[in-house]
Amino acid sequence: MAEAGIIVAMTKERLIGRDNDLPWHWSEDLKHFKATTRGQTVLMGRRSFDSLGGKPLPKRTNLVVSRSLGAEAGADGLEMDGVRVFGSLAEASAWVTREQPDGAGGLWILGGSTIFREFLEPLDGEPGAHLSLGLPLPRRLVVTWVPSVPVLPDDVLFPFDEHWIDRHYEAAERRLGETGELEFVTYVLRDRASST
Repeated sequence: MAEAGIIVAMTKERLIGRDNDLPWHWSEDLKHFKATTRGQTVLMGRRSFDSLGGKPLPKRTNLVVSRSLGAEAGADGLEMDGVRVFGSLAEASAWVTREQPDGAGGLWILGGSTIFREFLEPLDGEPGAHLSLGLPLPRRLVVTWVPSVPVLPDDVLFPFDEHWIDRHYEAAERRLGETGELEFVTYVLRDRASST
């Protein structure tokens, strides 16, 4: 299967979304996102897809998980306007495994918070717990750390804090943005035996 990774922009307070949109606009982050995911498979929940204007990201295979829209989709998903809709993460992951059996390309998980949680919670369980869920473990976690923004009551937060990330991942590459206000960090999954 294609190697899975998560890509997310967030503040140190874990803020990732507000009113179904990003609470900031950094063109440098958007360029980084496009360069990282272009030509690969991206997977997101329906609300994240809606936040993109309900249109597929160009030059990518777009997978959307929607329990309502994908309820009758079946194992191959439902092709709708340039995206493939699935009723569950397990069905979407199984499709990627069938379509990319040799690991060609990559699978990028775009969120939102519920999708991130489902992929990452198995790291707190027994090794191999993700296999029973039919989900790959995200080996890479690509974070754009953006400057702090005050968090409001209905804001969407990344489900795990920086301490949790450091416990399960290690920073493999760091670079500051051109203005120095953004930090781009690529984390790689730690050896499971040493992270428990």
